[in-house]
Amino acid sequence: MRIDSGQTTLRFPPESQKKWDALRRRAVATLVALVVRLALNPILGDSIPYIALVPAVAFSAWYCGVGPSILSVVLALAGARYWFLVPVTRLAIVDRVQAIGILSFLSASGILIAYGTSASPQ
Repeated sequence: MRIDSGQTTLRFPPESQKKWDALRRRAVATLVALVVRLALNPILGDSIPYIALVPAVAFSAWYCGVGPSILSVVLALAGARYWFLVPVTRLAIVDRVQAIGILSFLSASGILIAYGTSASPQ
């Protein structure tokens, strides 16, 4: 990292900059997916809470790599659990149906990450 004299800009080495860019893209993709799902909440309710989050995981796996993809899954899962599943604004798993949904999302995400990172154009 280098700080230019007289300026407040920070310059990171290209490797660090690429990692930060990947993390930003992952965060934006997950945030957009959560907002889309939130917009669909009046229609979908808590029936399929992870449907809009799968594309964010696929995007992260394809373009960002394994680490950002895992973070995307964790953020998506926490956001879905907190905002879309009853009781809302709690992170606890309440029943078996929610546990099965979480395990299904984690399994599908794992497959997407494995496939996406192996077939990624990078």
